[in-house]
Amino acid sequence: MLCSTGAMRGGDEAKEIAVGIVGAGVAGLQQARALKARGISCIVFDLAPRPGGLWRENYVSYGVQVPVQLYEFPDFPYRPRSACADLCTQEYADGAAVQEYIERYVQHFELEPMLSLRTRVLSLQRRADGKAGWTITYSRNGATSTVQVDYAVIATGMYSAPPNVCLLYTSPSPRD
Repeated sequence: MLCSTGAMRGGDEAKEIAVGIVGAGVAGLQQARALKARGISCIVFDLAPRPGGLWRENYVSYGVQVPVQLYEFPDFPYRPRSACADLCTQEYADGAAVQEYIERYVQHFELEPMLSLRTRVLSLQRRADGKAGWTITYSRNGATSTVQVDYAVIATGMYSAPPNVCLLYTSPSPRD
């Protein structure tokens, strides 16, 4: 099954998705891409209106401190290469260019259907029914919903603020 969340987006409660990813920055998007390539269902939650993580807003006027050839997704070059491009040209992209590159990555690998943007993750808890996995409670457009996942990935980055990070359930469990 591909990473499809169309039915869940309708507000239905407790849909089964194999992996829930919190954070649509570089790490979360790469995880979604890898899962999609393996046919594993997933959903990527992010509070922001667009993917990109810190590049979306925080680094707009900053640049990458290494040439773009060293700052790209392994399976998606920053731009098409000529035979000499890596050796002859040293380009240092600014934040806006990196953000545009991240959005091209999302489009190229058709990750949009997996994204649940403008969505706040409220909690991540062990499933109450005793099965392995997690229940993610989230809020979007004023409505609160849940989704059951087998695995959860927290990809909020080291600069995330508490309003964007869910609270983890920490009580002991018989499975611990």
